[in-house]
Amino acid sequence: MPVRADTQWLRLRQAIALLEPWQTLRSARAPSQGWVSTIRRGLGMSSAQLAVRMQFSRQSLEALEAREVAGTATIEALRRAADALDCDLVYALVPRQGSLDDVVTAQARRVATRLVGRAGHTMALEQQTVAGSETEQQIAVLTRRLLAEWPRGLWDEIAHLSPRDERPAGDVA
Repeated sequence: MPVRADTQWLRLRQAIALLEPWQTLRSARAPSQGWVSTIRRGLGMSSAQLAVRMQFSRQSLEALEAREVAGTATIEALRRAADALDCDLVYALVPRQGSLDDVVTAQARRVATRLVGRAGHTMALEQQTVAGSETEQQIAVLTRRLLAEWPRGLWDEIAHLSPRDERPAGDVA
């Protein structure tokens, strides 16, 4: 494994270790009225009382609670509210499915599929085709190679497509 790939692999392992405690929270969702309002009400605190503790006007607190529900509250404002509620703001980015290993492997496979598809398209223009099983084997080999070498451009290839926008395997442009 090249030095850059070794370093990147170590970074991935460190990030995975940091994310481990968060994996169980992947499916957790914020309450529909937001955390600030939920915790405030659970503590039996009025919006006026929390506003005083935050040194906000009541209207500013209500605006913050609305922004939290809308997803536009700043982390700093939420941290300030958490402090006033004697809570900690907890923040993490957790992979939607599986682990960071799965995210990297899926990206390498997308790149490999695209590269093999380009070669297959060129061969088809020359009236040479490869069986589907051979294509799948080429994709698997190239995916393993990309993961072993971890090229800088791994995330550049097909960057315009998100995993949600992907075409089905074999339908490569």
